[in-house]
Amino acid sequence: MISRRKHQIAGWTALLAMATSHCALAQTAPLISGGSLTYNSLTYTVSACSYVLLGTAQADCSVDNAVLEVIGTGSRASIEVVSDSTGSPVLSIASNAGNTYSDISFTLGVTASSASRTVDKASISEAGSGPSGTAQPQVTSGMSVVTNATTYSGLTTSLSSLTASVPFTPFNPTVSAPLNLNVDLKVSTLPGTGGNAGPVLLTSSTLEAPEPASIALFATAIAGLTAGCRRKGRAQQQT
Repeated sequence: MISRRKHQIAGWTALLAMATSHCALAQTAPLISGGSLTYNSLTYTVSACSYVLLGTAQADCSVDNAVLEVIGTGSRASIEVVSDSTGSPVLSIASNAGNTYSDISFTLGVTASSASRTVDKASISEAGSGPSGTAQPQVTSGMSVVTNATTYSGLTTSLSSLTASVPFTPFNPTVSAPLNLNVDLKVSTLPGTGGNAGPVLLTSSTLEAPEPASIALFATAIAGLTAGCRRKGRAQQQT
C-alpha cells in the first residue's frame, strides 16, 4: 500500500512539474485586428475582427477583452480564445436579456517561418453552458478553413457536438498562401434557439492546426492545472 501511494505521489508530482513548465511557455495576444503570436514555427495573426454585444455592433473587438492563448506543447500548437478577465466567459447573455445575441467573428491567418513546417488538419472545439433549443443550440463555434487550394466550410460545434475538424493535403503556409481560419463565436437567445432561458455562456473556444492525439490528451489532462497558473501569471503581470 505504501509503495503504491508513493507511485501515485510521484505521478502527480511529475504532472505538476509539466504543468508548471507549460505555464511558463504560455503566450497571449489580444483578440483584435493585428493581434499576433508565434509558437513552434507558426505565426497566428488576427484580421477582420468584429464584435456584436447584445445585438449591437461594437467599434472593435478590443471592448470584449478576449485574448488568444497558446495551449499544449510539442511540435504542433493549439490556440484558445478565452477572456482576459479571471473567471469570466468570452461571451454571455443573462437570463433576463430577452431575445438577443452576442457574436465575435474574425480571421486567423496561420503562416510558417520554416519551409519544412506543414499543416494537415484544422479543428475547432468549445466549452460553454446553457440550454439548447430544438432548432439549434444557443452556444456555437463555427469555422471555415481556407487552405492553399480548397475552402472547407460547415465546421460547427455546439453544446451537443463540441468538436469539429477537417483534414487536408499537407502544405507549407506562407505569407502569400496562408492557412486562414474564419471563426465565428456566438451565444443567442433568439427565437428558434431555445427562447429566453439562460444564462448562456461561451467559456472558451479552441482552434487547432493541429496536435497529435497524444499531445492533445496531455493538454486535456493538465487543463485544470494550467488554468490556475495562467490566471496567477496574469495577476502578477498586472501588479
